[in-house]
Amino acid sequence: MLRYALCLLFLSSQTFAHEGEAYNYFKSIEHQWLGNIARLDFPGSAAESGSAHKLKLPNGNRLTYGDIIALGGDYYGVPESPICDGTNDADRMSRFLLAFDTLAQEPKSCDDDYCANKVLAIFREERSAHIESGVSGPVPSRTAANLLSIEFYTSNNFLKLAINNWDHFLPTSMVAYDAGHGAAIAQAIKARKMATPKERLEGLELAFAMNAFVDHYLTDAFSSGHVRIPRRPLYEQLTMASMAGLLTGQMHDEDGRVGLTVRNAEGKIWRMYGDGTLFMPGSEENKKMVARAVQTSIEEVFNAFKTGRTQSKDEYGIKKLVPLLDDELMHPKNDSLNSAPLYTLGPDGTVLARTPENSLCSYDWTADWTGLAQLVGYSSSGDGSDCKFNPR
Repeated sequence: MLRYALCLLFLSSQTFAHEGEAYNYFKSIEHQWLGNIARLDFPGSAAESGSAHKLKLPNGNRLTYGDIIALGGDYYGVPESPICDGTNDADRMSRFLLAFDTLAQEPKSCDDDYCANKVLAIFREERSAHIESGVSGPVPSRTAANLLSIEFYTSNNFLKLAINNWDHFLPTSMVAYDAGHGAAIAQAIKARKMATPKERLEGLELAFAMNAFVDHYLTDAFSSGHVRIPRRPLYEQLTMASMAGLLTGQMHDEDGRVGLTVRNAEGKIWRMYGDGTLFMPGSEENKKMVARAVQTSIEEVFNAFKTGRTQSKDEYGIKKLVPLLDDELMHPKNDSLNSAPLYTLGPDGTVLARTPENSLCSYDWTADWTGLAQLVGYSSSGDGSDCKFNPR
């Protein structure tokens, strides 16, 4: 078990590595902050902030909306069963409920406490480190000691979940979101029909908790390193899962560092950056957009509780807010807006690699590449200064 954990630790540190620092998705304290600033409505009482009301889980633990966003998907879930891989809507919802139950039904197995609370204590330490370093700067990278502690508390789940993590990357993250948001709406309607005010409140809290879990994948969609990576095709095309993770990490960090100009179905155009940058200058508009998406998601759950009416997944309000994966973003022809993606999909679904590999504004791709050559030849030092678009 120790050897397995150490191997996973090595792979993870390499998979999301940039300039010697280990990165993991939208940083946990960013996810947490986004949930804790949201507004939650409850029957017969004034609205409360996500940080003020702790939601009761079936196991008795009480967590804030932001706590659950931060824990869901990255630390809790079923590694061998990505939600978006379900064969139909019912299967995907079942996969979501099993993932949610890893948190909601977690026993007290960490010093007579829920392991989730131990992980949250590490988040508090990381938040303090960010405040000390200056909240307008990047979120500091996770220390090796904290990563080892998290692996212990989650029984290696954090790194195992990263192996086939396409629930966290567009477009499949929206497939996972649809399943979880639908389950939360169904639970809210069920809560509405319960007999007593106490039962209705606890039923609604459960619906909010379920929605917070799946809002993790929603918030990931507003981190530029999660927008246009062909995550699952890379995994399927390469024979080694670890190689697919390493190449994903290269593009994840590059798009996160350089940023992307995106637009949504409302016609809104804005610049987004990657993990750890949410509180930095230049990220103000993206911060507003992702906060709005979380609030929209929450309000649909409460509206289902109030009215008893459900929605089709095509009607979910976040569909108008998330970035569009249009050709201008995925296969740009010039450098006026965005860098050329390091990896993209050809017409037949084959993953193509940018050529030359290290030129951010070379809008040519090739099918003639190998994982090892890409890994050895890639340099993360480019900042796009030779291109027309305006990186940070």
